[in-house]
Formats: sequence, structure tokens, C-alpha cells
Amino acid sequence: MVREIYYTGVDIGSSKVCSIVARVGSEGELKILGTGLTPAQGMQKGRIENINEVQAAVKTSLEEAQRYIGRGVISGVYTGVSGVHISCLNTKEILDNPGEMDDVTPNRVEKLIESSFPAMDPSREVLHIIPIGYDVDGLSGVRNPAGLHAKKVEVEAHVVTGDAVTLKNNVRAVRAAKVSVHSLVLQSLASAEATLTGDEREMGTVLVDIGGGTTDLTIYRQGNPWYSTVIPVGGDQLTRDLSVAMRTPWYMAEEMKVKWGNALPELVRADEEVVVPSYQGQP
Repeated sequence: MVREIYYTGVDIGSSKVCSIVARVGSEGELKILGTGLTPAQGMQKGRIENINEVQAAVKTSLEEAQRYIGRGVISGVYTGVSGVHISCLNTKEILDNPGEMDDVTPNRVEKLIESSFPAMDPSREVLHIIPIGYDVDGLSGVRNPAGLHAKKVEVEAHVVTGDAVTLKNNVRAVRAAKVSVHSLVLQSLASAEATLTGDEREMGTVLVDIGGGTTDLTIYRQGNPWYSTVIPVGGDQLTRDLSVAMRTPWYMAEEMKVKWGNALPELVRADEEVVVPSYQGQP
């Protein structure tokens, strides 16, 4: 009997841990089989502050998602990462054959991308090296130079890095659930894969993913990521400000935000009123 292969993703956020289990359908589509959602504890703006609490949240989330697949086994997961420790830079590297016209093989393209690996401080770790575009003998905007004859090929790559210790803590938190980590993925890139169409990436799009403790941002140009960053402000900041302004506990402010908050003021009726409950006799 052929063992079914499951693909699992885990998103460790500041406010919740989400897990999803899927498999590839008969027509190549991704079929969602199970999901798990649990409140996160021990996270602060993308960094783990209490690994025991994070491990417990990850385990609960994975167990909830795995219930949907019965006796199926999750062999490994792809883990989303975020936080203010994330940074990016764009690099350029050249494959030069002076005086001769040579065939650009897929293997040489792969080595060209690898050679664009920047010199890194030992405290940093590379998450992604994504080709933005190629310049072939002065012709810019080439998507894939493999198979072409050229004297000079230049690649511009988008490189995403993170703090090595923080990334290792994320891996450790997931491995505590007795699963291996196949890869770490920048959360904004994962969000883009789930939400943006090919046309939107080609035209140029700014993806903004507002989480509880951070806001992830990625700019796409001509189909590829060009800039990525993480801003240390999220929905929790809005809740905190509301709590202070309304002189109400955090949990009540969060409930008000979820129930009555609206990011588009024009959708709120001019005569709409919200009754804020008093707290401990305060007006």
C-alpha cells in the first residue's frame, strides 16, 4: 500500500499558532485536510520568550490538525517565521565568459544563484535566496537564461536573513512535538503564495500582513519579491491603545475591537453607536 504524503505548515504568531495539513489531489491541486488553531503564549513580536509555552501551543495546534487525518502520520512541517530580526538585501552576481560564447546550462544558473550568497555575520542565517531577474549580454528582464548562449549573465537576487539563535529556537519549539522541520519560510512570502495572483505580482503589489505583534510586508515587482521587512507593530498595539483610551481591561478592549472595529470608516453608519460596558463602576 502506498503511503500517503501529507504537507504540513505551522505559523507561530504572537497571538496564535495555526497548523494546516494538506495533500496533493489527483489533478495536482492542494487539498486541505485539517487545521488547528490555538492561542499563543510565550511569544513577543516574533521572538520566543518562553519556549515551554510555545512548545505546548505548537503541540496542541498540530494535534488538533492531525485529528482530521486519523492514523495518518505527519513526517515533517514547514514553519513560518517573522519578527523584527528579519532583514533583506538584494545582491548581484556575474557569470562572465570573456571573449567566448558559451551555453548557459541549468547547472551553471544554479551555481550563479549560489554564488550570490552574501558574506554573512555568524549570528545571521539565510532563509531565502530568490532570483529577481537576469541580465544576459546587456538584455535585462530575462526570466530564465538556461539554454541560451551568452558571454555574460548577471543575476539579481532577493536575500532574506534572520537571527540564527531566534530561528533555532523556532525549530526547537516545533521539534518538541516530535516532528521534523523541513524548512523555515518567511511568513509574508507564504501569505503572498496563498493570496496573490500571478497578474498581481507582475503588475507590482505591496502585501501587508497585520498580525498580533508584528506587521509583515513584502513588495513584488515583475513577479518576484523585491523588498521584505517586518514592522514591530500589530493588532495588539491597537488593542492596547483602545484599552488605555477607554480605561478598560485588555480583554474587553480586544472584544470591542473584534466586534465593532472596522478598517474602512466609510462602511460604518453615521448614526451607529457602541455601548461600552463599565468596568468596576468606572463611568
